[in-house]
Amino acid sequence: MSHKLFVMIPLMLMSRKLDGEDPDIIFILRCTYGAVQTLLMLSIAYVFHKVQKAVKSKWMQTSVIYVPIAIPPFPLPAADAKKQYTKTTFSTHLQTQAFSLLKSTGGGICITVALHMYRGMVMGLAMQSAMGPLNLHDNKLAKAILLNQCGEGDETSWMKLRLFDEKYPSELTDEDEVVDDKGEVLTIKQIPIEELIRSTWDDAVDADIAPLMKRLTRENVNTKTKDAGWTSIMIIGCLSVRGVDEALVTLKSLGAKPEITDDDGWNALHWAAFHGSSTSAKFLMQEYSGKGLEDAKDKDGKVPLELAKTEENAGVVKIMQETSRKTQ
Repeated sequence: MSHKLFVMIPLMLMSRKLDGEDPDIIFILRCTYGAVQTLLMLSIAYVFHKVQKAVKSKWMQTSVIYVPIAIPPFPLPAADAKKQYTKTTFSTHLQTQAFSLLKSTGGGICITVALHMYRGMVMGLAMQSAMGPLNLHDNKLAKAILLNQCGEGDETSWMKLRLFDEKYPSELTDEDEVVDDKGEVLTIKQIPIEELIRSTWDDAVDADIAPLMKRLTRENVNTKTKDAGWTSIMIIGCLSVRGVDEALVTLKSLGAKPEITDDDGWNALHWAAFHGSSTSAKFLMQEYSGKGLEDAKDKDGKVPLELAKTEENAGVVKIMQETSRKTQ
């Protein structure tokens, strides 16, 4: 807002010096205002079109987010007040923001034109010719779409933007509280890490590893699921999604132990070998050499290399054999 004042104040002073009776000045202002607002409405129409297309995606319709409530300047909140959020879905909030942008811009045009036509005011034409583009630039949603900041439009790309300062269920802390439409505080139960591991794996190629990664700490990074004994490093390394390379590095820094085995006796390298994850196999063989991962036998007496050969995962077989020769 502060940067707008440097534009608004000089603009207001200059606008007041315009001769509102001069037909040439009026003509120029009308042409300028009409051209600027036409471009703005076309831009907003494009944004609206992109939003309507985006909200049809399944992940947007099912992705629950918590949007912060705007804090009024007065009265000041208490020092120990928790930050309040409202619960919605990404698609619903995105549509609401797009409608709001369309209505505010269209409404502003109607008011400015009405004041000019019926009151003869020219200051509004001059002001909005300059402020309109600036306001559009400051709109986070319009800026993200018009400048293609949302990339391919997948969940990971939108999550990185944080256009609305939103949080996801796994990101809420004790310092946050969720309220309903009446302002009543709701009780939110965090998803257990075990369930998050399972649901991330179950989502397969549609999985988003970000919520799980945000929840992991040195204390819980080696948590196992109760039903099968899976750990985060087992499942993340075998997912064919974006961000796996970075996630594996983060898991190691948090103290992930790939030698832990699940209920079938598989360690993280068994998982990589069976699922054909060359990325995970290479990382584990190089970063955890000396841990004996490649020599560990599962309940059927098989080492990871045997699983890779059985599943005909040639890429993993090659990596394991080459890495083994280098370390010998």
